[in-house]
Amino acid sequence: MERGGRLTGREHRAAKARLLDLPEEVAIVEITEALVAVAADLAEEEALRGYDAVHPAAALAIEAQILTSSDSALCDATQRRGLRVPNPIDD
Repeated sequence: MERGGRLTGREHRAAKARLLDLPEEVAIVEITEALVAVAADLAEEEALRGYDAVHPAAALAIEAQILTSSDSALCDATQRRGLRVPNPIDD
């Protein structure tokens, strides 16, 4: 089992392979100390959980135009930062 028992080893390997085959429109962003600092500021300013704040911080770091999430608080905070944030549950 992988990741708290939610995936078997085989499922984990398959998911990892799919991640590596994502289209060019998806960016994988390295977590740096600078990114963590921005995320910490966002978490404090927007009342986000620290880990959740990493997502908009990364999107802002690469000057993304869009970030997709189904977390309403994260969507609202990210929209206030100027990104378009479609919520797949609302569609």
